[in-house]
Amino acid sequence: MRRGIGRRGPGVVGVMARTAVVAGTATAVSGRVARRQQGQLQEEQAAQQSQGQLEDVQSQLNELQAQQAQAAVAGAAAQPAGGPDIVAQLNQLSSLKAAGVLNDQEFEAAKAKLLAG
Repeated sequence: MRRGIGRRGPGVVGVMARTAVVAGTATAVSGRVARRQQGQLQEEQAAQQSQGQLEDVQSQLNELQAQQAQAAVAGAAAQPAGGPDIVAQLNQLSSLKAAGVLNDQEFEAAKAKLLAG
């Protein structure tokens, strides 16, 4: 038999083991939270960068369309309809499509507009 009043708690080893489990759990949870926050931050940055690139491409497209409209007005006075200017504009549209500035639908609409005018 043991002497004294008996055990009062888990003892030093038990307390240390419990503390280690709590500390390990806290470390794992905080690491998971940090990784999740980092992933969300990266997603937001990628979305902002994509939005900026989209705005740049849209700006370039608007500028090119304005240039084409000016060239069409100037070319209409200088050349008869169906002249080499239309071929050059079709080539330019084709280049824009190949570069990814125009999608298929935009390309076809611009081509139809050139051929109709």
